Amino acid sequence: MSVVGFFALMLVGSSEVPLDHEIQAVRQDQSGVTLYRAAEARAGGVLLVEVDASGWCDAPAITWMRRWRPTRRAGDNWRILLPVPLGAAGGSNLLRVHCGREEIGFSVPVWHDAFSETQLHVAPKYTRKPPPRVAAESRRIQEAWRQSNAGWFWDEPFSAPVATRITSAFGTQRVFNGKLESRHLGVDLDGEVGTPVVAANAGRVTLTANNFFYTGNAVFIDHGDQLFSVYFHLSQANVREGQMVNRGQRIGTMGRTGRVTGPHLHFGVKLDGIDVDPFELIGLELEPSLSRRITNR
Repeated sequence: MSVVGFFALMLVGSSEVPLDHEIQAVRQDQSGVTLYRAAEARAGGVLLVEVDASGWCDAPAITWMRRWRPTRRAGDNWRILLPVPLGAAGGSNLLRVHCGREEIGFSVPVWHDAFSETQLHVAPKYTRKPPPRVAAESRRIQEAWRQSNAGWFWDEPFSAPVATRITSAFGTQRVFNGKLESRHLGVDLDGEVGTPVVAANAGRVTLTANNFFYTGNAVFIDHGDQLFSVYFHLSQANVREGQMVNRGQRIGTMGRTGRVTGPHLHFGVKLDGIDVDPFELIGLELEPSLSRRITNR
């Protein structure tokens, strides 16, 4: 495929690979466009994609994991944050850049972590058939997911809601009272009841859950463009639904409400309907840097 003018696509994943390379535009010829990445995408992680489509396309779109998404203006370029599902196939995965009826494809390697198993002992009621109240609580949570702003509320990196250690990592297989029930779709952060919890980034509160069966007292924050963060098992919430919050603003205190074995904070992130590791967002470079080149397919 021939592309006229300049077109550079920068793809960055949060990783331990240093992101210290200058952004460059690459002149295109008959071979098509070029993809840059910082590291292989990790199942359960996120990808930050930036497109410089000068001379080729005004407002390109992306197809990734069979989902079509528009990009958002970011200065002179276009940008989008994409999830890598836990169930993504390992090895090569196809990412397509669209401009009208034209498209260019890239092969993006995806790798998988080896997830551990955690044995948890909770009150028997939490492993039996859920009570009727859970259905109503689930509907309220689903409604919260539907309340997303068209653009980002944030322009700074994400930060941890509590400065402490992780006691249960994202993706861990969870065994409740001897029965394997689920994967852990967030991270558990250690602490005592009453420890302040802050917003990981700017956004709007879409739900403050009052002693829900599983989540206990919880806060849901929309950061825009289908990106949400959640904070479960609080002793209390200090924000209200519809309220705008800033990065680092206190939103509640750590507790032991809902299905828990002790005081802690469950911190989760959902992007485009997919649960991802929240610590993939923390420290994510907002100005993509280039380190490796992948030729288009």
